[in-house]
Amino acid sequence: MSALAIFEKVPKTKEDINDCVATIKEEFLNGTIEDILAADLFLKKIEELVKGVREDKEIKAVVLQELEKYPEKTVKIHGCEITKVSRSAWQYDLCGDKDLYQLEQIKKDADDQIKSLQKQLQVMTKEQSRNDMDTGEEYTVYPASKTYTETFSIRIL
Repeated sequence: MSALAIFEKVPKTKEDINDCVATIKEEFLNGTIEDILAADLFLKKIEELVKGVREDKEIKAVVLQELEKYPEKTVKIHGCEITKVSRSAWQYDLCGDKDLYQLEQIKKDADDQIKSLQKQLQVMTKEQSRNDMDTGEEYTVYPASKTYTETFSIRIL
């Protein structure tokens, strides 16, 4: 049996996928699922399985090789549309442009200064008066505020 045979019952169309998501959501919310954590962990394992396959460079290479059999830029197959994309990226590290290097350094220094000021604002306990470096005008700075969001992380053992 093929390893991919486990996916034979997976929805085939976008509409089927949306319907399945809605059904799963309903089952999560209405109590149909007895062990919610087990169900969520099962979904996480499927996610990791798919991610592992989709991100594998050798698998991508084989899929791209198979896609080369189709001369069209966009191929409609198995209820999906595959568009071939070619990306280019500029490489600047070997150009030897001193102006570019200086600007990159200014940007890095500015990023470092921003991080430093953010840390100062994080540890402040009360408002402070500061003077604008350009105008000398006094203004008030307040401590940074923090928001909290409840979430969770999953690690498959």
